[in-house]
Amino acid sequence: MPIPKEDAREQFFAWLKQWRPHVYATIADKRPDLLAPAPVQAVSGLNWDTGEIEYQLSGLGLAETGWLDAFSNAAKSLVGTYVEKKSLDIQLKRLQLNQPPLPQPEVQQAAQQAAAQQQGGGMGGMLPMLAIGGAALFMFMRKGRR
Repeated sequence: MPIPKEDAREQFFAWLKQWRPHVYATIADKRPDLLAPAPVQAVSGLNWDTGEIEYQLSGLGLAETGWLDAFSNAAKSLVGTYVEKKSLDIQLKRLQLNQPPLPQPEVQQAAQQAAAQQQGGGMGGMLPMLAIGGAALFMFMRKGRR
């Protein structure tokens, strides 16, 4: 369920501080602009009921500002394993959708499943090789009977 953008960012940063404090600290040191509040712009519009121009503040979407890409690149350069990068991807995708971060055990499980699929899906990736090996063995044994 979507939440306000600023709440999503704050919750993401809290998750990151807990999950990989060194990543957060390095970004805070090297790229503090990435931890600043989302940019805000004034938006005006005509209120059709009153005929008056109204002004309000509106945060720019994360994708439009390029912030998400910049943050993703900076953070991914600081984590090492595929599972860590996948965990970060999952949480950044939720941030992009204005959703709170998942609890770390759920993220870890999803990232490990993605890693297993990336590496051939465990036994599922070996099945074609086993089938070819089995067929070759069958042909060899059949040839030996003659």
